[in-house]
Amino acid sequence: MSKDGIAGPGEENRPKTRKGGERRAGGAARGGRVPTGRASIRPPQQARSRATRRRVLAAAIACFERHGYEETTTAMIAARAGVAVGSVYNYFQDKRALILELLDETRRELVDRIVAGLDPADWRGRTDPRVQVRRLIDAVFHAQSLRPGIQRILWARYFKDPDFAEPFDAIRARLQEAIVDFVAAIDEQGLCRADLDRRMAPFVILNAVQWNATQAFMNGSPRFVDRAARATAELVAGYVFAEPMPRRAARSRSKGTLAGKRRRASARRTERG
Repeated sequence: MSKDGIAGPGEENRPKTRKGGERRAGGAARGGRVPTGRASIRPPQQARSRATRRRVLAAAIACFERHGYEETTTAMIAARAGVAVGSVYNYFQDKRALILELLDETRRELVDRIVAGLDPADWRGRTDPRVQVRRLIDAVFHAQSLRPGIQRILWARYFKDPDFAEPFDAIRARLQEAIVDFVAAIDEQGLCRADLDRRMAPFVILNAVQWNATQAFMNGSPRFVDRAARATAELVAGYVFAEPMPRRAARSRSKGTLAGKRRRASARRTERG
């Protein structure tokens, strides 16, 4: 449940906490947050150990992509990394801790980029915010194709394992805060629709982009993803902006339409007459 009292997508289907703090997911503990298995293992300090840890992570990605989460074992990961099974446990408590680590990497790789792009300091005075919105939405859609097996696993664990709800919700909260700042900045420039619900807009934008991007990735070809990204960008622009497209972009786009060709032909006939 968000601070606005609105349930995020799928929240009603997530594992709930029982009375007394016990959670339903396997490996849960009473009286508090479920341990993830990451904090209890000290990060490696030596360069050689850090390299081994990275190799284990790379092996985990390959195994998860090929076999899925349920079928992948720690022994498979160790064999792929070329280390003993015990070495894997030196860095990660179990394969669940490995997939949580990969969720952290996804956050760093994609979310940091999107948040930076939404920051008014990144575009104000240099890029039309309507163009920036389209670029960022395109980036979100095409990032879904990175590590597709991992993406599917992460979403599946979100609905099954309460430990995944917390980092996912933290990502959503961070993106929503960035959208709040973005909408406020374009509102200062007088670009927002007059009747836009500023309080609801960040929630609507985030869910429209996130849901459409996930569904396009799950169900569509690369061409379908491209089309879905463009359509979602147009949807968001029409929802937020008083004038969804910059005039120059609108003129450029109209050149390729039948209506645009007819207007230009009519203008040429008028000039000749």
